[in-house]
Amino acid sequence: MEQKYTLQRAINQDDAKLMQVADSIRNAYGTFFVGCGTAGKVCMAADYLFSKIARKHVNSVVASEFANYQDYLTPKTLMVAVSQSGETADVLEAIEVAKRKGVKVVSLLNVFGSTMMRMSDDLFMINAGAERAVVSTKATTAQLAVVMLLAYATAGKLQEGKLLLINAASAVNDMLNPRYDGHIKKLALLLHEKNDAFIIGRGLNYPIALEAAIKLQETCYINAQGFAGGELKHGPLALIEEGTPCIALVPNDETKAAILGNASE
Repeated sequence: MEQKYTLQRAINQDDAKLMQVADSIRNAYGTFFVGCGTAGKVCMAADYLFSKIARKHVNSVVASEFANYQDYLTPKTLMVAVSQSGETADVLEAIEVAKRKGVKVVSLLNVFGSTMMRMSDDLFMINAGAERAVVSTKATTAQLAVVMLLAYATAGKLQEGKLLLINAASAVNDMLNPRYDGHIKKLALLLHEKNDAFIIGRGLNYPIALEAAIKLQETCYINAQGFAGGELKHGPLALIEEGTPCIALVPNDETKAAILGNASE
């Protein structure tokens, strides 16, 4: 419920620093976005965002697997490390691997004074405040907001990106109200006592589908699984039977018709 405020704080970044890091991304010999769990899904989203907004290729790697990519690393490589706590062991180990190769490390953090902050060459505080929920919520959307700002800065369209995110924060403010809260509770009854749930998305909503599954796993202890919409027919469809909940993430973009087709399946 705090996200209408935390998004505004996340957007309030120093323009000069955003442009400086964007310049580093443009000139890097490979940029790696690295995180675990939820932060890892934010990194996956970065892969899509930089492709769509900045026409720029970046790499998304799960932190625990990052050491397998160390032979690619040079002093011209850039790492963008993402962590809510700044103390995630796998991310810290990935940063150590990067540092041994002379890689510059930029971190997206929510906890001032954390170990990750001390290990970084540069950083952005997402300013989401303490996470009180079991799952990371406001920190996740704040991380996504800063990643989007970096993508727009890399494209030379920083102010356009800021305006888009300000409008998004306003839309979230409209959404998080008592009326919508009642609607969510009504829909939650459909998931009650179900042991399985499937979430499908395409494009940017593919990593968000994976993230939605994490949320249901951590809070409801059910076998929630996220899939790319086009992958549904390549195995997961066999697990769906009458009464199985399936959540389709349907945006107003070029993937809308395709994901509605997957939902019909």
